[in-house]
Amino acid sequence: MNIRVFGVNIKVSFLFAAILCLMIFTDRTGLILPSLVAVFIHELTHLLFMKKFSCAPKEIALIPGSIMIVNSVYCEKKKENIILIAGPFSNIIFF
Repeated sequence: MNIRVFGVNIKVSFLFAAILCLMIFTDRTGLILPSLVAVFIHELTHLLFMKKFSCAPKEIALIPGSIMIVNSVYCEKKKENIILIAGPFSNIIFF
C-alpha cells in the first residue's frame, strides 16, 4: 500500500499492516489505539518539520521491525536537532 503525505511516498508492507491489525484486535488493555495515535502524531511532526526545512526524504518504507528512510536529503545540524526535538514536543503538547 502506498500513501503520500506532505509530498513523501510512504510504502506500508502487508505484513506491517497485518501486525498492526492483530495488535488492535487482540488488545485487552485498551492502550494500543492511544499508543498508535501518539506514535502517528510523533512521526508526522518529524515529517512536517522535515518538509518545512526542505529535508524531507523521497520515500519511507514501513516494514515489520523498522522504518526505512529512502533517498534522504542532507540537512544542516541545527535544523536536524529541531526536527529531532519536534516529535517528542508534539506528544507533550498533545497530551
